[in-house]
Amino acid sequence: MANLKELFEHYKSRDKSRIVDSIALGASFVDEMSIGLGLIENTDILMDTVSPISTALPFATVVLHEGSNVLFKHKSLKAGNQDTRYRLVRNGASLALGTMLNCIGAGIIALPCAIGLRLTLNRFRSKILTSYRVEKRIERIKALQQKELLPSAEYENNLLTESA
Repeated sequence: MANLKELFEHYKSRDKSRIVDSIALGASFVDEMSIGLGLIENTDILMDTVSPISTALPFATVVLHEGSNVLFKHKSLKAGNQDTRYRLVRNGASLALGTMLNCIGAGIIALPCAIGLRLTLNRFRSKILTSYRVEKRIERIKALQQKELLPSAEYENNLLTESA
């Protein structure tokens, strides 16, 4: 079991993924909005090169970031896999919402709605993980209580048999 200092260092370095994801998503949204608003001319050559890159950029940064965490032993393979899947789903959902709102003509609210969706998903995951950690800690406490009760019960049984 990790001590308090190790847990503090682990949770202190947790928020780096949000910055990386936000930069990648921001770059992708800026690209899509600039083409949609006509700031960048919508030519076939430009669309053929920029569109796949801007769409894949958020997903590539997630895979590279989580892969490097696993490779450099900052996370276990299981934790890296779970975090990668969650971040890919979160990025995909926010990109889909932003793109859908942009397509129906609500481009002004596309970015705030996408960010709001990301924050909602983060809050939901945080609450789920908190309840999971609390359940596991309660199980550990109950196991420790059982461990403490067992020797005293055996001791009481031994006293009863000796006195009889």
